Amino acid sequence: MNNLVTFIIITFLEGIISLFFLLKIPADPKNAWLFGFSPERLFLIGGILGIDLILMWLAFQLITKSRWGQRIKDYADKLIDSPISLFLLLIALAIGSVLGGFFLGSWLVLGEKYQAIYQRLAPVVFFEAVFCIQLLFALRTRFRSAEQGQLLLNQKTTKFIERILTWLPPFILRYDPQPFLKKYKLHRVLPVVLFVFLAFIYLNLATNHGRTQNPDMQKTDQGAYLDFTQRVYESRFRYTGDRNRMPLYPFFQALFLNPAESEQDQFVHGKQVNIVLSLGLLTILGLIVSKFLTPRLTMNFVLIAAFALYIFKAGYYQSELLFYFLSFVSFLTMGVMVVSPSIILGLATGVFSALAQLTKASMLPMIAVFLGFYVLKVILNIWRMTKEEQSNRLIYIQQIKHHLVIFLCVVGSFLGVLYPYIRESKQVFGQYFYNVNSTFYIWYDSWEEAEQGTKAHNDREGWPDMPPEEIPGFQKYLHEHTFKQIEERLFKGVRKQFKILVNPYSHSNYLLIYSSFLVISSLVGLKKCFSLVKKNVVLTGFILTNFSVYFLLFSWYAAINEGARFILSLFLPMLFALMVALKHLFNQYGTNKANNFPFQAFTLLDFVNGIVMVLILVDLAYFVPIELANHYFGG
Repeated sequence: MNNLVTFIIITFLEGIISLFFLLKIPADPKNAWLFGFSPERLFLIGGILGIDLILMWLAFQLITKSRWGQRIKDYADKLIDSPISLFLLLIALAIGSVLGGFFLGSWLVLGEKYQAIYQRLAPVVFFEAVFCIQLLFALRTRFRSAEQGQLLLNQKTTKFIERILTWLPPFILRYDPQPFLKKYKLHRVLPVVLFVFLAFIYLNLATNHGRTQNPDMQKTDQGAYLDFTQRVYESRFRYTGDRNRMPLYPFFQALFLNPAESEQDQFVHGKQVNIVLSLGLLTILGLIVSKFLTPRLTMNFVLIAAFALYIFKAGYYQSELLFYFLSFVSFLTMGVMVVSPSIILGLATGVFSALAQLTKASMLPMIAVFLGFYVLKVILNIWRMTKEEQSNRLIYIQQIKHHLVIFLCVVGSFLGVLYPYIRESKQVFGQYFYNVNSTFYIWYDSWEEAEQGTKAHNDREGWPDMPPEEIPGFQKYLHEHTFKQIEERLFKGVRKQFKILVNPYSHSNYLLIYSSFLVISSLVGLKKCFSLVKKNVVLTGFILTNFSVYFLLFSWYAAINEGARFILSLFLPMLFALMVALKHLFNQYGTNKANNFPFQAFTLLDFVNGIVMVLILVDLAYFVPIELANHYFGG
């Protein structure tokens, strides 16, 4: 009882603090209704005040050990002793904690525009989130009992489903469609029909968008890519660019270039090529992820990739979609390499990473992070070897040698594919990995500075003809800027990245849904979550570090170019990582199957996927066509 009283008193004091800050916020004279406060503010004040009065009454009854106090104690004991009630309570508390986190994140992104609303809601959300986190911490020793509640809830849910099914007509319950589908091979035909139907919708929407919203090749860098393609074709694929844009995409477009056409016709034709390319990449993407995800997760992944990302960039003469695909495959192979490396996979990792680098000069950080964690894996193996008996050390020594060979395969294949390009870079520009964006522009504070700096001094023809002390770089930037200026630039860039994910397209919807369920599942199944992380600590570290490094780099570069194309390169890896994690974590909730009825068993994750599928269809019917018909997405 003492713990319960202490918890109630602490919660009461937090309510007083929230109430204090809610009253301290300046009143809005335009909407004043009573005591200078608006009706909405009075409602929030009344809610917190009412909860505090209830908490005060509960604490009084428990301290005085009255009849009501005993009832309250008995009810609390009954609640936490019931596995099902405890499981549902933990889910509710996890959701409340997650909502508090999302509120704080959205405040950082949208705070300037809706400052007054956030200020008034902040004390209430603070009160709610802290209460949920505190109660989760207080119940941490009872998580094992909550796991039993999952099983009991599954049993009750199954019985409820069976009871509902008994209300259906008998002929429906006895009918199993599987033999009919297999007899006429409809189980194979229907997916093909669905693919053709969705592909037709995709091609139609993307083509119309490219024609109506993207008629001007001079917008963004499309004209530059077309000029690059023309020079590649005229040089018979010898021209490799000015080290601003990478050559792989122009090389691909040059395969379909018709020199007899006008520039405008070439631009239109190139957009059509990009649309067909995007559809082909989505098809390959589906085949790849199907090896790692369940069929339902695979379908949702491909649909989200198609109608929340690719369709918005398909009708443009740009390299983004090719890079998104290649960087995702590189990320995937690296992740598998961390878990179960092989020589063939190492060669594939190096080749795909090099192809991605030849599409966009953005792969070096991922390669560096991967190699760092791969070396960490080898070091951990050496550390384990020192604890083994002498007879078992030979096995570890063989494994370490195998890992080193694979390491060399990755580095060798990566550099081997890149070598013709980086050799020319060294000869003409003075550095192997020379790129004007990562070498110079990233160390300016704005695009205007970059245009007046190295860009104006021929940095795309060779090393800029400037005095060495005026060449931008890491050390020069640190010398000329204070810590506060660096912090301000980075923080502004972080806010821009969040705004990009929230505002332009429908990306954040699905990442938010899956990440919410991942956090909730992790909080409720904390033991299994820690077990999975511990088992895959190197893989987890690689994924989190990779995302963090790129997020910070894109935030930093936002001062030069704040376009959405950069941060969206993380969309597919993030979505895939969430789905893989959910596939393992949500399995702890078991399956539901109605016995004696021809219905397949389903998991809680299948239910979540069903909800997401409905949202995708709603987006496809209403949101996507409207956005494509009214906005430009080439930035």
